[in-house]
Amino acid sequence: MQRLPELWRGQRRGLLVRLAATGLGQAAIAAVTAVLTPRLLSVPDRTIQLQLATALVAMALVLGGLRVMERVLGEKLGQDYVHEVRMHLIRAALAGRGPSVGVTIARTTNDLSSVRNWIVLGIVPLLVGVPMVAGSLLALLFLSPPLAASVALPLALLGVVLGLLAPRVRERAAALRRTRGKLAGVITDTVQARDSVVTAGGTDREIRRLAQDSRELGRRAVSRAVLSGALRGSAASVATVAMVVVGATGAITRVEPATIATAFIIVGMLATPVSDLGRVSEYRQSFRVAQRILAPEMERSRRQRQHERELDRNGNLRPREGNGIGVVHLADLEPGGQPAPDLVAHPGEVVVVRSRDPQRVRELVDLLVQPGSLRDEWLLVDGQNLSGMSSLQRRDFVSVAAPEFGLERSTIARAVRYRAPQSDEDVMDTLDAVGLGDDVRRLDRGERTMLSRGGEPLNLQQRMRLLLARAWYGSPPLVVLDRIDAGLGPEGRRLMAEGLKSTPGVTLLISDRADQLAPGHRVWDLDADPQSTAMDPQHLAAVTGAIEQDKEDDA
Repeated sequence: MQRLPELWRGQRRGLLVRLAATGLGQAAIAAVTAVLTPRLLSVPDRTIQLQLATALVAMALVLGGLRVMERVLGEKLGQDYVHEVRMHLIRAALAGRGPSVGVTIARTTNDLSSVRNWIVLGIVPLLVGVPMVAGSLLALLFLSPPLAASVALPLALLGVVLGLLAPRVRERAAALRRTRGKLAGVITDTVQARDSVVTAGGTDREIRRLAQDSRELGRRAVSRAVLSGALRGSAASVATVAMVVVGATGAITRVEPATIATAFIIVGMLATPVSDLGRVSEYRQSFRVAQRILAPEMERSRRQRQHERELDRNGNLRPREGNGIGVVHLADLEPGGQPAPDLVAHPGEVVVVRSRDPQRVRELVDLLVQPGSLRDEWLLVDGQNLSGMSSLQRRDFVSVAAPEFGLERSTIARAVRYRAPQSDEDVMDTLDAVGLGDDVRRLDRGERTMLSRGGEPLNLQQRMRLLLARAWYGSPPLVVLDRIDAGLGPEGRRLMAEGLKSTPGVTLLISDRADQLAPGHRVWDLDADPQSTAMDPQHLAAVTGAIEQDKEDDA
């Protein structure tokens, strides 16, 4: 069953135990108050009265301290839990093509706020408030059973009201969440398309569309607020109603005034916990809506993490000897669900990938990038089979550059070394090779310039050159250039063509300018007869022995 992480786990166990202790401490204070207050009101000795009053004031201060501790421990508990969920969400988003940026942002903000509120303002009040209420009722029962019943009755009615309103609160919370997520996605798409919107004079049109969605969000929020207000109002009125009922019960049953006064004090102590408990249902329903959205992503993240760990443990990295070193052999591939011919290429070759269906090319690139996504393919690169490798292992053998690849927030130097973070090779040589070296040197901080918002302060062509530099950095055995030339400009393409002549590994090139970038290249046609092999015949004999040996080892 899809679920969120366990709450009773790691350091959160200690926090939960300490929170329960604060609840028991508050219950104990209520019990002691029930014992001391009648004595304070009945004892004639002023010295004893002063001592009892001092003790009750001290207990009130301790109660305040426990409430502070409850708030701090509750926030620690909530933040620790939300941190774990957030890391799972980010891992799931990075694992493959997921939801839009707007939906991802909504999940990591709004939905996580619902999770945090349920932990801090839902579970914590339950954990602390229930012992407090139970202890207070027991203390009242010790003092006067009729007064205890007069307090228990409004609390029971509150429970009935919460139970009746909870399902409707969940429905309205779900509707609000859907509307908020839709608006976040629309805003993200609109902002990303701002250049085309402004150029086409569509600013007012987009604003009107967003205004309509925004007003709908407001209506949904007000609709939920009606029921939320009913929940909170009911809880807030319980203490007042309980005091009235206690007073009336005491007068009817002729309970001693000191006992009634004690009951009033205990009811006053219950006012805050009961008010907090009144919000629990609201936060619970919002959490259940968020859980339905987040749980599948959590499961995807767990499977991805588990798969990566299995690949790390069972990776097939091993030293190789023989003529297969440096050769790329891709076989048993079915991009788009259709078999493709095998490919065997030797170091320094540029192989142009083609297909009538662009989706087949896209799936081929994904197969090379995604770690262990399928286990039946034969992906031999530099003597190693990529099929069972994790992303950390695979990055040493394959690099990819594509226009849609974004740049993370980092320095330029880190961006170039991102695939090979342990390398101490100078990045400026690679930047010079793509024509970006002089531009970087002119920046105030040079290669230490911090990139943000997808690559600023670099312009679009400079960002494409940076991605190309990252792909070439460290001379990986296999480089995949997926239409990266489209954003390079004429000079950038000229430098790319020069670089392809000296690239030591195999290059898989996806481009409409292949003749210009790599004259004399070889073509790998994914739509060709699968029985054919895209291979230079003079290298067939040199690699066949190594390939067959690898297959026997894996079998």
